Amino acid sequence: IGMKAMIEEAKTLPNKVLYTVPCLTPDVPGLETAGYDTNSKDMEELLADPYVQGIGEIQGFANVRPVFEHAPEIITDQLASVSYAKSIGKTVEGNCPGLSGADLAAHIISGGTQISCHETTTKEEMMEKLRNGISVFMREGSSQRNMAECIRAITEEGMDSRRAILVSDDMVPEDLLKYGHMNDIVRRTIAQGIDPVEAIQMVTINPATHFGFADRGVLTPGKKADIAVISNLTEMTIDQVYLDGRKVAEKGELTIEIPSYTYPDTVKKSVKRKPIKPDDLYIGASGSQARVRSIEVIPDQNMTGAKEFALNVKEGVVQPCLQQDVLPLMVVERHGRSGKIGKTFLHGFKLKHGAIAESVAHDTH
Repeated sequence: IGMKAMIEEAKTLPNKVLYTVPCLTPDVPGLETAGYDTNSKDMEELLADPYVQGIGEIQGFANVRPVFEHAPEIITDQLASVSYAKSIGKTVEGNCPGLSGADLAAHIISGGTQISCHETTTKEEMMEKLRNGISVFMREGSSQRNMAECIRAITEEGMDSRRAILVSDDMVPEDLLKYGHMNDIVRRTIAQGIDPVEAIQMVTINPATHFGFADRGVLTPGKKADIAVISNLTEMTIDQVYLDGRKVAEKGELTIEIPSYTYPDTVKKSVKRKPIKPDDLYIGASGSQARVRSIEVIPDQNMTGAKEFALNVKEGVVQPCLQQDVLPLMVVERHGRSGKIGKTFLHGFKLKHGAIAESVAHDTH
């Protein structure tokens, strides 16, 4: 229901927003609880909408080998989704961080020939994936910044850039307002030594070619007149924006009216659970100290590490430690399905006062 509402909202916008849908939610069945379990049974309905470009990323088996050994039914289900998407001309995106050699080949085969990866983090990964025909989506968002490392495959090793594509992945509104969006990412790429024209290709003709958009991506007769007028190639200052040949923005201001969209009641009131009590969030232990495992934050990455810490125990409750930067972290099921609460500790977040709560737990919403 939520995905459909987002798609309907996009249809009211002047620019064409295309979606890719998840073929498996939750990403790790049995370990996560989503609001709705998506799998191959949903693909026919989801992919039928013309605003849906394809499958967002092959989920559940980034690395085919261990999944085949422990949960082969996931592979069977996902291959059914991939096969159906390909049969109706939809795209299938990949997700293969850290894979190499035979494991990378297995992932490519599972998704078909035209596949991508948006979680490449090293120069060596970038080189191997480009050599294997993968479109590498170099990520430069709010919390994941991989472009500078990936781009070295081009600036230092001379790799062909036609399959190199710039993307943001997740970006928070504050960054969009303060720095910009794709124009800022192009600006950062130019600062890494890429020619401005080549950097612009990475957000225009390269992605258009990957997704099979024959009607856009270049300025030629007969193509869609979606144009950004730029006054400074180094700073990527956008003066005007045209969509289908119509001016829609100038000097940072809209020149058209965009209708507001009212979300249906069916997507509201999505937090469904009993009130949480302090006792529900405690991590218990006996004795005066406990050895705990902690998730370690890695700056500008969505990959995490693991560390162990000795924490004090008071009245049977393990205590956080600001001096060691070890904080309690909870994942609370809020869809009204299991009611479970996952509890652990987090290192590297650097929060000294208060607490943070949010109702979205990416990727399992």
